[in-house]
Amino acid sequence: GYLGSADSPWCAALEDARKHLDKPLTIRQKLIQDNFRRVCGSLIYINITCRPDLSTAVGFACRGMASPTRFHIMLLERTLLYAYQNKDLGLCYTSARSSIDTDVIDTLAAKYPEINTGVTYQALDGSQRRIPYYAFSDANFGDLSDEKLRSTTGFCVYVFGCLVAWSSKRQTLTAKSSMESEIIAMASASDECMWIHGLITSCPVPFGFDANTKDFPPIPLLADNMAALTVANYPKTTGASKHLDLRLFRIRDCLGADGDYPRLRCLWCPTLFNVADHFSKLLKSIAFPRLVRHIVDMPYNATADSRKASATTKSCPQATAYVLITNYSWPAYGTTDHLYLVNHAQVAAYRHRPSDPFWLPHNAITLDTVDPDID
Repeated sequence: GYLGSADSPWCAALEDARKHLDKPLTIRQKLIQDNFRRVCGSLIYINITCRPDLSTAVGFACRGMASPTRFHIMLLERTLLYAYQNKDLGLCYTSARSSIDTDVIDTLAAKYPEINTGVTYQALDGSQRRIPYYAFSDANFGDLSDEKLRSTTGFCVYVFGCLVAWSSKRQTLTAKSSMESEIIAMASASDECMWIHGLITSCPVPFGFDANTKDFPPIPLLADNMAALTVANYPKTTGASKHLDLRLFRIRDCLGADGDYPRLRCLWCPTLFNVADHFSKLLKSIAFPRLVRHIVDMPYNATADSRKASATTKSCPQATAYVLITNYSWPAYGTTDHLYLVNHAQVAAYRHRPSDPFWLPHNAITLDTVDPDID
């Protein structure tokens, strides 16, 4: 009926449902309300087994498990309609290169040398090879639909271009800044990455490594928040991060901040290419298929996408979030030369550099006055 064709779990009627919770329910919605927990449980099972494209919608709907509102019921109704109309979608594991490799990783590596360095490693034979695993992390800061304004963590992990781990979960504490919410999301993603890195270390051959390999390349974790990347990569607590829970800084252990071999490397990527954006927020139909095609085997029509982009831009010139890659204005790589300092020796050496006004005050010591024996 009014829900129409479901090309994504989101529709304009859901925005109205958030504002008008007292409107009467239809017969179908009352049936869903009576069986709300049962329907949510069935969708959770489908989500964690073979349909990661349902993760965000199911997660938001399950927040009303105790007392579902009209918004939760309509979102669950819409999700059921989307799942029914797209029941042939699912995970696709293939030996051929997937769209996440060709359209995301290759594109970013060709545009940004920093990312190209982060996703390659030197094999035992001396050749440069592409790292077969990588992860994306994102967070939706301060969801207004949540009574406690909790943010949503989203991350996904790929091995050989195939999605092997994903999560969309409301954070357990209220973040007071987007940087904090992103740090929480990156810490959650690092836990999953460490498990996968440990699996690769114990069984390297199926992952394309030589059995004699000792130091395995760290897992690239791509995020789009510069402040969070700086806090994660720079081993120093500042005024903006001193209030964070100490357990969130375990990501620095993964980065090798204490001299250990790094098992994780945090890299920046543009928001347009951050696949984890799907797991952190309810995307509208104009952006949903662009990311979901990297998650499940959804067919993608570039011609239809271009036509929709033109129509959206014509009707709403301010719609800058929906742009084609061919018209994309590539930003400069989000980094400074202090961003990827990991061990304390590098940090100490950097602090004594006289050329950086960001970290050095006017009376800072310089290389000319530093005792070389001082760590």
